[in-house]
Amino acid sequence: MAATLVEELVEEILIRIPPKEPAHLVRAALVCKAWCRILTDAGFLRRYRRFHGTPPLLGYIQNLHNRVCFFPTSTASPVSAAALTLKTMLDLSSYLAALDCRHGRVLIHIPHNRDQLIVWDPITGSRQHLSLAPYIHSQSCTGSVLCATKACDHLDCGGGPFFVVFVWTWMNDAVDGMNIQASIYWSETSAWSTPTSIDTNCYIHMTPGLLIGDVLHFTINIHEGLSILKYDLCKHGLSVIDVPRGAWIPLVMKGEHRELLQLATLLDNCIYMWSQQDVTNGIHGWVKNKVMDLTPLLPELGYHTRTRKVIGFAEGTEIIFISTYAGIITLNLKSRQVRKVCDRKTYTMFPVLPYMSFCTPR
Repeated sequence: MAATLVEELVEEILIRIPPKEPAHLVRAALVCKAWCRILTDAGFLRRYRRFHGTPPLLGYIQNLHNRVCFFPTSTASPVSAAALTLKTMLDLSSYLAALDCRHGRVLIHIPHNRDQLIVWDPITGSRQHLSLAPYIHSQSCTGSVLCATKACDHLDCGGGPFFVVFVWTWMNDAVDGMNIQASIYWSETSAWSTPTSIDTNCYIHMTPGLLIGDVLHFTINIHEGLSILKYDLCKHGLSVIDVPRGAWIPLVMKGEHRELLQLATLLDNCIYMWSQQDVTNGIHGWVKNKVMDLTPLLPELGYHTRTRKVIGFAEGTEIIFISTYAGIITLNLKSRQVRKVCDRKTYTMFPVLPYMSFCTPR
């Protein structure tokens, strides 16, 4: 009885180890055989993931100079062990681009290698090659990879079925215009769906989308400005949401309510944020609900201050990524905590794809 009680107390202690530093769990597993048995037990690991909820940020992926690069944000990143797999994959083509990173997977596009997609698991190193359907054009495109397991909490869904949403701009020579089309690939059937389209003279941005419920949101350029493209995963329909004129280069984020969108942009060293207005008859319009001055939070960089730009966000959190000439930093919009995650002194405007996953001892 006493031994059982002690083990239960140990479990309550171990379950509170922060998941954002995987090395802490590995060190705890090396303390003794009893701790190792607890930390590798499937039941304990399920409790551990439910206890902490949102998967931690382990690093981010960025497209630089026609290469896909991974940058860890933890001291001992588990992805570094799979770096050779990524390096080997880079040798397949002179150009490739990561489009999305979600549910423990990364979606990579290789346009010059028979127009392929790769779904890659950075921790295990496994990858699956997908060929695009003949009717899909990929000159201006983006996409998302999502878990297809029913009733999954997405806390540890690697290795299961998945589906890919691919969105592209189609040049309609008959009417001298453009429209946007979308198709879904299901890993269980290895087939693409019949494309759906929206007749609007715009093109899609190669930026990651945002998933809210059963709707994906992408950034598009329309009428010499930016708007948001909605893709309903249940109805397989496309629609467009206009954004505030003041939201220069908006970043789509989740609002306080899951059904509402939020925009964020950086201008004159201030973070400006808009939220969709929730009214009685549905969602209508936008309201500016926050302005955050970054002057006391970020170091002074002289004239380089004007070149700072929001380049990404960690879905399900309050963390955004900001590019500066001093490197890339993360800013928690709620706690206002600032952290430098990359020391590169080269300013970049390329968006980042945060990699969020639990990494526990096996």
